[in-house]
Amino acid sequence: MIIFELIGVLLVADFLSGLFHWLEDAYGREDWPITGRLVTTPNILHHHEPRHFTRNGWFESSWLLLCLGLVVLGVAWVCGWLTWEAWLVVILGINANQIHKWAHMKKVPAAVVTLQRLGIILSFPHHAQHHLPPYN
Repeated sequence: MIIFELIGVLLVADFLSGLFHWLEDAYGREDWPITGRLVTTPNILHHHEPRHFTRNGWFESSWLLLCLGLVVLGVAWVCGWLTWEAWLVVILGINANQIHKWAHMKKVPAAVVTLQRLGIILSFPHHAQHHLPPYN
């Protein structure tokens, strides 16, 4: 049963990170008061210069996701939903930008290459389709 729960948690984290990236691409606007500067502007820069964000360290790439993850964990705790599944979804979600960054990097750790080849995390060939017309 635990294997199915792990797979479910991975799928939820993958779906949520994909959903938020799609929302950024489809609806984000640079002139929005908070998300424009923090989310949309870097996202647009990334689409014009895909490898630009690979120069950033983990914290610089993930600090906003870390803040959101802490909020989610706080809400889960208050609501009595703070389970290992909630922790794992948040941990994976916080690292979504790092996983995305690895899909743009020429050199990544061997373990990452293995996970990419197995289709567990985003690979360069799979993600490259997103940066080519029709950009979906």
